[in-house]
Amino acid sequence: MTEKSFQDWCIKWARIHGVLVYKVEAIGKRGFPDLVMVAGGRVTFVELKNPNGAGRVSPLQKRTIQELRENGASVYICASREEFETIIAGLAD
Repeated sequence: MTEKSFQDWCIKWARIHGVLVYKVEAIGKRGFPDLVMVAGGRVTFVELKNPNGAGRVSPLQKRTIQELRENGASVYICASREEFETIIAGLAD
């Protein structure tokens, strides 16, 4: 599975489970997580990586994720369907 097909699956899975999800394109800040999801009054960010293990979190992505977390954001790095299903289940709580 490519990262793109994984991303497409994640977006569909989130929507099926009633989660508002946006794929983030360049917003003037490289390194921003791939998905912004909203459910139950909570905003969650997800950085997707290739499920085949080919993707790595860049230093810029690490800094951005750290900045978001330091400001109280929920941010996940996800590289499998199982991990994503767990994230979605947590949003439904």
